Amino acid sequence: MWRRDAGRGHHEWVVTYVEQAKAAFRGGHTELLEALSRAEIVRARAAGDVPGELAAVCMLARACIRRHDFAAAEQLARRGRRLAESRPDRNLLQTPLHIQAAVARMSGDLTSARALYRESIQLNESIGEPRMAIMERHNLGYVELHLGDVATAHDLFTAARTQALRLGYTDQLAEMALGAAVVSCAGGDPERAASLLGASDKDYDNHGRIPDPDDAAERRRLVDAIRRVMSREAFDAAYAMGATVSLPKALRDWPR
Repeated sequence: MWRRDAGRGHHEWVVTYVEQAKAAFRGGHTELLEALSRAEIVRARAAGDVPGELAAVCMLARACIRRHDFAAAEQLARRGRRLAESRPDRNLLQTPLHIQAAVARMSGDLTSARALYRESIQLNESIGEPRMAIMERHNLGYVELHLGDVATAHDLFTAARTQALRLGYTDQLAEMALGAAVVSCAGGDPERAASLLGASDKDYDNHGRIPDPDDAAERRRLVDAIRRVMSREAFDAAYAMGATVSLPKALRDWPR
């Protein structure tokens, strides 16, 4: 946010907790994220700032997910949901619901994950948050894929990709390309999967961020699956070719 300094007659940039926490999370600086979040929880509780406490609790839950401490993450997500439900603003439910779904998915409770992602999609559509609805539809695609429904997963990934491109959500395209790679591999096209993975990784690198924990797990499984059916040389060639293609082009070409 911008803050006006009347004494010196200029604006200076003030970095908020949420901005610092998001940067730490996206950069993989988990210890920093935890320290920032614990300090913010103390501040917010002392000030009676429920939305601030909720934001920090959810960020701390994300740190726990990255450490694969799913029990702690679930406890924090439930705490965040209780905080959200104590206020009339339904927008506050967005983040704790997303985290509950992610924990269920990563801990293998796919039935609960499916229900939670569907609830999250419905919530985000009802409060006018298309960006988050798109990502949750994308996340639901992974759940359907792991439940064995490749066709439904393909449809969900396609719908999410199409909407993200149409609305210009360029910050979501690395995730979309990873999902396209995963479903391409599951559909028997490991070469296309390796190419899409190269495009996805290149975009993460260009923006100085790493995949979220759930996406990182999908990426590891994808690389293992591709390498079981492709030679190292073929994988490297397809991956390198994908890294030269812009993400919008790679996604518009998929699944042709």
